[in-house]
Amino acid sequence: MSENLLDAHTFSLDWQGNIYTVATITQHMSHTTKLIVATLNRKVFCLELSMSHCARPCGCVVVPQTQELQFTYIPSGAEIISIDAFNRSKVGDDFVIGVTIIKSAESGSPGQYLNIYSDWDSVIDCRQFELENLAQSCFSLPLEFIPYQLTHCEVEELTVWLLGGSDRKVHIYSEDKAKHMYQEVEPGELLPEFSNSFPSVPLWTDTVVQGDHRVTATGCECGLLVVTSLKLGSPDSLQTWYREFDGPLTCTKLFSVTPPSLMVPSCLPHPPSPPPTSLPPLHLCVTHSLGPTQVFHDLLSNGLTSSTHLPQSSTHDMATTVCVADIGLTGQHRLVVGTYGQELLVYRQVEGEDGGAEWELEWSRSLPAPVLGVRWVDMTGDGLRELVVVTSRGVQVLQSQLDLVKEVTLDRLKKLVELKKSGEAVC
Repeated sequence: MSENLLDAHTFSLDWQGNIYTVATITQHMSHTTKLIVATLNRKVFCLELSMSHCARPCGCVVVPQTQELQFTYIPSGAEIISIDAFNRSKVGDDFVIGVTIIKSAESGSPGQYLNIYSDWDSVIDCRQFELENLAQSCFSLPLEFIPYQLTHCEVEELTVWLLGGSDRKVHIYSEDKAKHMYQEVEPGELLPEFSNSFPSVPLWTDTVVQGDHRVTATGCECGLLVVTSLKLGSPDSLQTWYREFDGPLTCTKLFSVTPPSLMVPSCLPHPPSPPPTSLPPLHLCVTHSLGPTQVFHDLLSNGLTSSTHLPQSSTHDMATTVCVADIGLTGQHRLVVGTYGQELLVYRQVEGEDGGAEWELEWSRSLPAPVLGVRWVDMTGDGLRELVVVTSRGVQVLQSQLDLVKEVTLDRLKKLVELKKSGEAVC
């Protein structure tokens, strides 16, 4: 099935980053996603792809754009360790970008810092969002530990930063809107799953909300997997499961095989769909540096008791990252595993001989460099997501073949028209 993905464009980078130095932003009311990539030599780039109409038979051409962002408070000699971004607003563009750095002795003040960039003036003045302006407004927090993964999650309509540290903790940073600043807060009742220290460095944390439960999965450097489940609004309901592996866990990913339902276009009136009687099962994929990648099935029902290995996932050096994507446009998510052995592995769920869920290798693709990250986002703004692969040499964008897209689009339009006719007949 790999022939259904074509090379849309490749961005070259002079320096490599790491598994923590990739972030995405999508502007409000826009389908286009911008990729933010940082390199170890303190450079940050914004990568974009836009569709331009032309006289070709297809009617359009992909136009790449690369912009280097000049972030303040990243001095010469500093190294960027991790980066993340999110939109504080539900109705506009109010982005915040977090960057963790380590300053060397050459800069005059060695240490570690979390730099948080936001453009308060554009929000107050209702100006158009510009990344260049955001990069000039920084609030810097000194750190007493070596930073690792920087990510975020929503808690009670508030988005907070989560930062793994060498002190074996996941630190939480929240915004003080009255003072226009950020500060570290205690987990307390906000995120009780991070109240205790881990036995080693937390290398990767993933958090999702499934119904009325928040589920968190953290992989540690010592090989310990910690999974928690908490009923929202009830801190005493915290459940914790553990599983030990023989080596560091490089990535954790919580997912459901069934993607969220698509919205029917307003131009096609249709009878209201009945609400789902149950949520799809929540699974967990864990990449292991010294062994095969493992999938735990239906966490909320089984905990960590039901699992299976992904075949051939340990034959291409270690797995570095995992992404969930409906690559074939079939309505079923695939697992995309990137490896340091320059291989992209795509798995799909199938029914095993005993009736249980199993995963088979659907196809693989060799790349020119080790894979550091994979994203499933719409970079071209055409309403269709691309598979974006970040390697140690650059960024490769893989796009679905137009023949497949046309076939799927016509089939879905046909079903929508039939649905509309059946609804009119009922009325």
